[in-house]
Amino acid sequence: STDMSENFTYMPEELQMLYSYAWDMYIAENYMEAFDAFKKLYDFGHAEATYMLGIIYLYGYFIGVDYNKAITYLQLAGERGYSPAFRELAKLYRDGYEIEPDNQKTIEYEQKVSDYEKNLRRWIRKRL
Repeated sequence: STDMSENFTYMPEELQMLYSYAWDMYIAENYMEAFDAFKKLYDFGHAEATYMLGIIYLYGYFIGVDYNKAITYLQLAGERGYSPAFRELAKLYRDGYEIEPDNQKTIEYEQKVSDYEKNLRRWIRKRL
């Protein structure tokens, strides 16, 4: 896959329109089209789209289950600032699914969610 951001300049409203389209395709269970749109957004660093790629791999919509790719995308989505990705990773390591349960990783990801939420509350209080 090529990095589309090198070839085109998108405005934030265009990225939001593409995200809305991707989400509409996902809801309509047109996973191939949703995956392609989320992948384009991922190339631009879109955290929620990165999360959705992780979910698609985690549950195997359209492309088949791939836990390694799911974990990679979810981790990156969290690093890009989308804390629900860390929550999903904590659940994944707690419940195990098809991977070995890992209490240490569960705690680590739950702490990341907690830290993010504390920082967000602190940021909001400073501005109100």
